[in-house]
Amino acid sequence: MSVLSSIEELVFQILVVLANRNETSGTDLGLDFLKKYNFRTNRLQVHVSAQTSLFLSIVYKAVKNRSTVTKRSIYYENPRIFLKQAVIDRLLTRTCEYLRINRLDLNTVASSKSIAYGDVWLRGEKDIVFSFKTSREGVSLPSLFLDVNDITCCANFIIVIEKDATFQTIMMSEFYTEYQPCLLITSKGYPDLATRSFLCKLYQKYPKIPIFALVDADPHGFGIYLTYKYGSHNPALKSASGTVLGIPSLKLLGLLPSDTSMLQVKNQDLLQITKSDKLVLRSIKERSYYKEEKKLQFEVSSTPDGQTVIRSSTWRLRNEKRKYNVSKNWAQDFYAPNISHVNFIKKFQLIV
Repeated sequence: MSVLSSIEELVFQILVVLANRNETSGTDLGLDFLKKYNFRTNRLQVHVSAQTSLFLSIVYKAVKNRSTVTKRSIYYENPRIFLKQAVIDRLLTRTCEYLRINRLDLNTVASSKSIAYGDVWLRGEKDIVFSFKTSREGVSLPSLFLDVNDITCCANFIIVIEKDATFQTIMMSEFYTEYQPCLLITSKGYPDLATRSFLCKLYQKYPKIPIFALVDADPHGFGIYLTYKYGSHNPALKSASGTVLGIPSLKLLGLLPSDTSMLQVKNQDLLQITKSDKLVLRSIKERSYYKEEKKLQFEVSSTPDGQTVIRSSTWRLRNEKRKYNVSKNWAQDFYAPNISHVNFIKKFQLIV
């Protein structure tokens, strides 16, 4: 069944349920979609029904016209009906879950927060070429879902960076000039769907290009790395087939907890693990693929009890790139002469 037909069927069954709310009429689809709502009053029922109908109408029109809408633009279509952005998120997730599709199938995207710089080109409508080298501060990633054939890449390697500040620090250096062609990209924290879809398409078309994650040596940094590699568990963020959008070849660079001994970092120069950190770490250990991440397991065990290393991933680009036609001394060239000094780490704590 096509996406349009699925939306039509869902709308029909919701209308059947609403028309017969005191009976058991309607298929499981319509009943299941609405059963989480606890209608205390007819007014609430009418309002939720209006939100649902308007939302489905907007995404239906986008799919039919082969256009793209953002979650933000859907909200501003009628703020008095939707009330808040969270309503759009809830409707989008629920629709994707029950129709077993992802939000890209509904031509609905978040305004991408990602920026990138490097040797990748995208071909858009009317064969217009989109370049990621027009601004040294980084170029915003297009939200529109791209076909794999629309991507051209000649990078020797790709670095996925956790923080925007880290990205900007690297861009202000001579790193790209020294080691081009390459691609640097950041989603400014946990990756959005547009970023993961883009990287997944790159990986599918160019599986031999090595991709590395440069994240903080803390549970959230590890969580970001794993989200890029294995994808999200949110149904709205999965592919149309139900599989996650991941990059199986992704490698963890650092900063790594095991580096603290080599750098002779003192305990007072470490940050305390927060309650949030502990919850994230517990969640990571419970994931099915954690047992496959031997390197990550070692790094987690290397984390001092009750502490985590300073969040300063910028300086730690390691020597692993030498087998990919990059100078074997590139890490030393880039970060020397300060690579072994704790003061250098403290400096970057203020930046990242």
